[in-house]
Formats: sequence, C-alpha cells, structure tokens
Amino acid sequence: MRRLLLLLALLPLLASCDFAFHWDVIELDENPFDPPQEIASGKGPSDRLSFAVISDVHLNKELSEEGVYRNDSVFLSFLETESPDAVFILGDLVEDGIERDYREAGLFLDKVRSAAGCPVIYTLGNHDIGGSDLETWSAEFGLSATEAFTIADTVIYKLNSAYRLFGQSQLSYLSQAIGDDGAAYHIILSHIPLGSKGLNQSLFEFTIADIDERNALLDILSGSGRNLILSGHVHSIEVMNDWDDDLKEFIFSAYHRKDLPFFGARGTFYLLELDQATGRVEIKGYGIDNADSAVMEVSFTLE
Repeated sequence: MRRLLLLLALLPLLASCDFAFHWDVIELDENPFDPPQEIASGKGPSDRLSFAVISDVHLNKELSEEGVYRNDSVFLSFLETESPDAVFILGDLVEDGIERDYREAGLFLDKVRSAAGCPVIYTLGNHDIGGSDLETWSAEFGLSATEAFTIADTVIYKLNSAYRLFGQSQLSYLSQAIGDDGAAYHIILSHIPLGSKGLNQSLFEFTIADIDERNALLDILSGSGRNLILSGHVHSIEVMNDWDDDLKEFIFSAYHRKDLPFFGARGTFYLLELDQATGRVEIKGYGIDNADSAVMEVSFTLE
C-alpha cells in the first residue's frame, strides 16, 4: 500500500513535464571535479551553512501553457535578506532551451546573483538543452555541466543527469574526487532524482533510468562522510528518500506556479540550512507570492 501511495503521489509529474530527454552518452576526458572551486561563506567562520534552492523555473513556459505564473520579486527580496552562502538552481531553468529562453535566463541569473551576493550554482536539466545541445548551453552561460565546490567542511558536486543517465566516466571521476576530498559532508546536485526504495526505475521517466548507475552512485557515497542529494524534476510535490542514516535525498517541487487541479504546482523556493557540527539539516519552503511564513518544513539529521 505504501508503494502504491508513493506512485500515486508522483503521478502529477506526468502532467507537468513533457520528458524532453536526450539519450546521449556522457563521456568525460578529464576529471571535472578536480580541483573544486572554493566558496567563502558570507557569514564568516561558522559551522552553519545556508543555501537558497529553486528547481524547475521553466522560464517562458507561460508562453505555451495556460495557468503558469511566476513572481520573482519575493524570491529576490528573500535573497537580499537571508544572504545565503550559495544559490542552487536544480535544473530546468528554461522551458525549451532555445535562444529566446537563454536570453531570459541570462537576465534572471543576473538578478539572482545581484540580490544574493553569492555564487549561483546552476545544474543542467533536460529542458535546458531541449532545443539545443550541451555545447551551446555551456557556451551561452560559461558553465560546465559537471563541477565541484568547497565551503568549510562540505564539498558540493554538481552532476549532469539531463539525459537520465550519469555515464560511467562521470561516476568514475566522482568516485576519485570523493575518495580524495576528505570532506565531512557531501552535497550532490542532480536534476533527475535517483528514485525511491522499491520503485521500479523503468515505470516512469522521472528517475535515473539505469538502476545500476543509481546503485553505483549510492555505493560511491556509502561510507564517505555524511551525504545529501538534492534533486528536482518532480514539479508538484516534495519527496524525502532515506537511503541510509548518513545518506538522504530531498526532491524539491517547482519554482513556477501552475494552476491546475490535482496536477498543478504551488510555486516554491527554499532555504536549506546545514549544521556541520551536528549534521542537522533544516529545509523550509516559501510561496513565490509571500515569504512571511513557510508553506512546508522538514528537518532531519545526517548521522
């Protein structure tokens, strides 16, 4: 029954995403995670890190679908007030991955960087290259689809999951990097979720397609400090996966709002705080029209 309820809960994605996937094979010639880029905490020396998180903005989605709404002013004001250490964008910043969308994305990123005053880590999603390719996206934004960042005792790894696959070379380089970094905490950014315990990976198109690759990533993280996987792609709900005591995955809902009964999205941005002294993680979600109080809260401890 629990598995059935989970599947029913995830069905809204079928109505909110058009599955614009490229089945390309990810091949890397050199380790993109070495060396990691250093992030200086804006709050000075502290065990407590904070990150603003958004996913599935889908800029220009309102041009092709009714009932889609976005309000950036509240989020930008929130960034100015909170001054996070970094902003995570978990993929699908744009709707179609075409020149018009990229222009809009450039303006959006400029506003976010200005308001937050900190690094913005933009993870590649399937829609970001839906109308182009990885090379065009990288050239447009001056970004790599795979990168690493270090802050205090935490290393952040940005993975390319836009094809619903990681690829053996990406996983191999990640294994090398994690084996050498000596960090107490790892945060893994992946647009596509790993899945869920007991969920058949082939049932739908909202998880990593190859269960062997999913398990390989879990094996890499097993016994390597405390680990938190952050993903998006599921527009309508938040999902928490307890893979192990020291390995959790949180799936974020969409930043854009879509007014559609049962299959809509409320429009949410998040603040994630990690206490490196205790392993405590707190995530609060706020509606895009009002950040006075949280619309959802979850907390847990990485053991």
